[in-house]
Amino acid sequence: MILHIESSTKNCSVSLARDGQLIQCRELFSQDYRHSALLHCFIQEILDENKVPPTSLQAIAVSQGPGSYTGLRIGVSAAKGICYALQIPLIGINTLGIMGQPVSIGSEELIACILDARGSNLYALLLDDSKRIIKATWFENLENPTIENVSKGKQLTVVGDGQKKLKNFLPDLEATYIPEIQCPSSKNMIQFAYHKYSEKEFENIHDFEPFYLREFHPTKRKKVK
Repeated sequence: MILHIESSTKNCSVSLARDGQLIQCRELFSQDYRHSALLHCFIQEILDENKVPPTSLQAIAVSQGPGSYTGLRIGVSAAKGICYALQIPLIGINTLGIMGQPVSIGSEELIACILDARGSNLYALLLDDSKRIIKATWFENLENPTIENVSKGKQLTVVGDGQKKLKNFLPDLEATYIPEIQCPSSKNMIQFAYHKYSEKEFENIHDFEPFYLREFHPTKRKKVK
């Protein structure tokens, strides 16, 4: 029994699974990032509705980034807190890889998982048809793009909320876009988490931190005149 937490984007998402099979998913996409108000409520509701006491959980899986700095902190803090309290393992899942999980492609294609990183930037990851990482997560500046070179001429299937930006900067890129997949969902963490649990690929709870990929630079609020 594994609880999955995804909070790296505007989608606040929690799923419960047994033996790698989804029991229930609770999620809400919100433009104003309501994770701090929603996440713990979703966790409590999904356990209560399925009559699963917290002590029945064998592990917590959390989306580890990259993504929203605040969203990741909320999700990782919640996951670590539950793991500490129950003395159960923590499983970290790459955020971008989660979006590629439901996509089916041919052997001569690649899945490009991309999230908007503001300005002319994207977070990017390339997967093959078996969901193996071909190019590990990198910071893509579309003013000096590298995605065409690293894909080595293979047809791309693109998911994530950076699709529109990629089209605007690289209109001639050979790619198929899937606009239905804009954000990662916790229900697409299940197979990754089940595999890692089976292989005992656990995180060190004491040292585990979100994978931000770049430093966080807070912005000052403008004074209201």
